[in-house]
Amino acid sequence: MSTLTVSTRPSALSFPRVSVEAKLRDELLTSVKSLASLREITLPSTTGEIYAIRFHIDSLEVVNILCAADKIVGFELKNNIVKAGGYESINEAVSHVMPRIESAWMKHQFKGATK
Repeated sequence: MSTLTVSTRPSALSFPRVSVEAKLRDELLTSVKSLASLREITLPSTTGEIYAIRFHIDSLEVVNILCAADKIVGFELKNNIVKAGGYESINEAVSHVMPRIESAWMKHQFKGATK
């Protein structure tokens, strides 16, 4: 008879993609709305349209927003996840950083498994 050992560490289950993406989109949306208001720019009426419109988001702003995802992934994300120069839409930012966050998360999980 063999014994099966299963790890129950919550962080080792799977990448929390939905939570991370939702948090990033929420934070980016808040940032874009705030900047648009300051610049007196009228945004589209739907969230989906705002995600897609051409609107420059500075890389430093995206780095600051990464802090909100730190709590979800369980470690501090590095600034190099963000593209220097920023992004031209929320969709572009999310499309670029999500695979990098997932990669960092996987490396963090592997690192934790070897301890």
